[in-house]
Amino acid sequence: MQKSYQNLTLIVGLLIAPIPVLMIYFLYPIFTSPTFFDNYEGHSNLLYMLKLLLFAYLFYVFILGTALFALLYWLNKYKKIHFFLLLCIAYFSAILLVLLGSYFIDHDLPNTLIEFKKLFIFNPIFIFTSSTAFTFWLFLKWHDYRNRPKTKT
Repeated sequence: MQKSYQNLTLIVGLLIAPIPVLMIYFLYPIFTSPTFFDNYEGHSNLLYMLKLLLFAYLFYVFILGTALFALLYWLNKYKKIHFFLLLCIAYFSAILLVLLGSYFIDHDLPNTLIEFKKLFIFNPIFIFTSSTAFTFWLFLKWHDYRNRPKTKT
């Protein structure tokens, strides 16, 4: 039987969930680019990456996190927070992010079958959103393990 979680647990889980993905985004250019620490015309790449990381996290917290908390609050009310459901939410949010990104950047939406197949099946953003869902699910399982009743047999 699925249990209900406190709202604070859901909020902390949502705040922790994007940290692994953001750390990978932050560390990847540092290790793969040999000229990362070269300052060109006084600009610091490390400072730029830190600002970008902070902006991405704040965007997640205030825009996406609010919508996700409302959805998780509703799912928690009916005790329906499961791993498969979190992956489905991540899948459809990845599709929504790709559609919004392609609309705002290219001013175009996919209109052929090949573009829809690429969007629904071969979506690279799904890897990142599913890792966020997996991290959130791991936090909930860790919270359950830490707060399990201590019974002696």
